[in-house]
Amino acid sequence: MLKNRKWWLTLIAAFSFLVFQPYNASASEPEYKDVMVVYSNASGKEQIMKLASSIENSFDLLKIVQGNFTADHLLRLKQSQDIQVIEKNPTTLETSSTTLGSITPLVDMRMMGVQNAWQQNNTGKGVKVAIFDTGVADIPALANVKKYSFVEDDQTTPADESLPLDMDGHGTAVAGIIAGQLSSRLTDGYLIGVAPDVDMYSAKVFDNDGARMETILKAVEWAIENNIDIINMSFGTEEDDAILYQAIKKAYDAGIMMVAAAGNDGNTYPVDYPAKYKEVIAVSSIDHSKRIVKKSNTGSQIEYAAPGEDIFTLSPTEDYTSMSGTSLAVPHVVGMIALFKQRYPTYTPSELRNTLRNYAIDLGDTGRDSFYGYGLLNTAIKSPSNVSKLSALAIKKTSATLHYEMAQNAIVPVRKYRLSVTGKKSIITTDTNYVIKGLKQGTTYKAKVTTISSLGKESTGKTIQFTTPKDSASKIYVNKNKGKINRIVKKINSGKKLNLKTEFLPLYTVYNDLTTSQKKAVKKYRYKLNLTAISTTVKSKQVKATNLSNMKKKKYTTITLKTAIKPSALKTGYVYVNDSGKNITTFQLSKGKSGKIIRLSTKKALSAGKYVILMDRKGLKTSKGKMFKNSIAVRFTVK
Repeated sequence: MLKNRKWWLTLIAAFSFLVFQPYNASASEPEYKDVMVVYSNASGKEQIMKLASSIENSFDLLKIVQGNFTADHLLRLKQSQDIQVIEKNPTTLETSSTTLGSITPLVDMRMMGVQNAWQQNNTGKGVKVAIFDTGVADIPALANVKKYSFVEDDQTTPADESLPLDMDGHGTAVAGIIAGQLSSRLTDGYLIGVAPDVDMYSAKVFDNDGARMETILKAVEWAIENNIDIINMSFGTEEDDAILYQAIKKAYDAGIMMVAAAGNDGNTYPVDYPAKYKEVIAVSSIDHSKRIVKKSNTGSQIEYAAPGEDIFTLSPTEDYTSMSGTSLAVPHVVGMIALFKQRYPTYTPSELRNTLRNYAIDLGDTGRDSFYGYGLLNTAIKSPSNVSKLSALAIKKTSATLHYEMAQNAIVPVRKYRLSVTGKKSIITTDTNYVIKGLKQGTTYKAKVTTISSLGKESTGKTIQFTTPKDSASKIYVNKNKGKINRIVKKINSGKKLNLKTEFLPLYTVYNDLTTSQKKAVKKYRYKLNLTAISTTVKSKQVKATNLSNMKKKKYTTITLKTAIKPSALKTGYVYVNDSGKNITTFQLSKGKSGKIIRLSTKKALSAGKYVILMDRKGLKTSKGKMFKNSIAVRFTVK
């Protein structure tokens, strides 16, 4: 892993105003070199340009200027509300030593199941990956790497440090793990990268003395401008740094996924920066037994663990070498992300980052922990298939049975199921038939069933919607008026006369929901009234009615009588309308001059229910002055 010297940050109180006064610097006044200044707006940049003795670099995309300033000019900038951060003596990062050893070849690749991805033609094709490192050597196994250098040449050395070639071996090793092409044949396999078909870019930011901050900033700007998908950062610093965070945040906002090393100080040491930033995926190191390496830093920021102990990879000499450290763990994760980026090309970085969790083998405490994060990524570990044949059976007013089956030929075996129903607490079961109780009648529910694998991975789930039945308005009336109904039936059986509107008509309307004995009594009284009844299915030569099957839409019916009545004898008070036991008064009566046509209509919407229009024969006379013999009932149903 690449290690840094400490980054010292002086915290300075900022005032909300800036006062410009004439100033003449003396020749003897000390000047601060290579100061990094972060500004908020154009006014801030203008102040920097005005006060700087000279400008070394201007990173417009990051809103950072690097320059030389006198102490007085720095003080004036510190007092400006348009200046965010001032940092003197930017840190230089250094390369740390690596441990050599020997291992069984390609075990790290097998640990992550990369062959599974390759078999599905997921090799990282089309994904742009950049490594910020020591450069990449010109070797056949990395011939497709596009090389850039952001390092300036040191005129005091015979070598040209500005060349993009690797003078250390670290960058070549990292690149080999990500995108090395098929090369050396080892004991049980070939040396090859996790994602050999990625578009690999080497951004050289390290020279023999380390990586200067301005070099890293240039590389970040280049990555943003060139739409890089993933950045590999196998380096770190022990202390937070505002300038570094400014660059990381800009890259994150630009949609770049960044992966960095946790550090090589030991399990009791916290995660280094930039891995510690929430915008970056922090990686710890594990050995081939999937145990945390003792030298790996740990902490709550760890997102994934990856092989980092005794890793075979490429060297600048085109031979292979074995190295250890979190620097080697990072490219394993970067390569895996590239595979998933190809598999899920439309996912945003945030969506892809969340999706990765479904492909992690939990190695430590259940869930995310400070040693292994979510665990070891493995392309073969994924969520189980959704259930098939999901249906709601035996739907009752207060219960329903969910039935489902495990998908055939499922790659990931299902261990249990999670059922989530609207308004109910989700439950986990191993049954494929589950009775949901405590439902409300007449209510629409949405049920979701997800499958859970033995590794705790959960599928996206399958959803079904169902509605519980409810009692009809007629049934509700009967249940609420049992005493009243019994009293009316008792009157019928004792030969007493009923009030047609308030006693007979309600019972006649809810006739189908009455008990057998109650129906018998109502039928007896109907004969007493000499009632002629019609409906959509029952016809009569004496009377006809229109729109009975379409009353919800039409809202009127025309009743035609065979025997004409005297219009003046039919009064509104002798025509009643009842809905499921309840009398309603919204219908208006109109009569034809011939005495054979009666029209009943309403402007209000008709609710679902069973309706009866009852025309009382009381007081009715025919057009010839005779008594009308029959009461008339017209039945219709609104759904």
